[in-house]
Amino acid sequence: MYRARIEVEAKHPEAVYDALLPESGKGRRFSSRVFLEGERVVVEVDAADVTALRAALNSYLRLIVLLSDLEEGL
Repeated sequence: MYRARIEVEAKHPEAVYDALLPESGKGRRFSSRVFLEGERVVVEVDAADVTALRAALNSYLRLIVLLSDLEEGL
């Protein structure tokens, strides 16, 4: 089992959390969890193999970058 954790500080952590939440859950090769920890949004991913972990992290990181770019425009 492979595991990763991403912590993101945001101006509007609740909005980032709400945007990432639909992506969380259990899939065939990985499961993920999104939650708030103070002013941080935390994403935890557990995967059966490195390839699945990498795919899940890439998806979350793309969304986080997009949300960060949108947040800068606010």
